[in-house]
Amino acid sequence: MPKADLVRLLRRYGVVKVRETGSHEVWRTGRCQTAVPKHRTIAPGTLRKIKDHLAPCLGEDWLER
Repeated sequence: MPKADLVRLLRRYGVVKVRETGSHEVWRTGRCQTAVPKHRTIAPGTLRKIKDHLAPCLGEDWLER
């Protein structure tokens, strides 16, 4: 998935970028937090981990909606 699409989706759900360190950005919503790499394309395994980290706050299927 292109990073721009992921960022657009995160913002739509109210997830905010809280800091940028090195090659990653930290995004948070409620009590859930995840790291998003600064790459043009997010690898499938990385995308799955981001989905899992945010699922308790956004719901299990937030990425598919």
